[in-house]
Amino acid sequence: MVRDDAGSLQVVPEAQADPARVVRHDAHDPDPSQQFALSRLDGPDMAHVPVGVFRDVERPTYDDQVRAQVDAAVEQRGGPADDDAFSALVAGRDTWTVG
Repeated sequence: MVRDDAGSLQVVPEAQADPARVVRHDAHDPDPSQQFALSRLDGPDMAHVPVGVFRDVERPTYDDQVRAQVDAAVEQRGGPADDDAFSALVAGRDTWTVG
């Protein structure tokens, strides 16, 4: 696999591959561009179906990020709400009656 002048990946016979253009796959690269391009190398004839681990990068999960946001908001407000804060919210002027 080599990278052409336009930056695209191409499959060429090994004997025709310019060593300076040969692409070495790195599944741990944080930029997903090359992994995505590698996954799209297959053609209609399915002669070059890429198989294996395309991407192996550790990132925080969505729920961990949401928990961190909630914890930061609670800390910014001075800690978790207590029963008195809840009562003030319920009895405050921004309530309504559903009938």
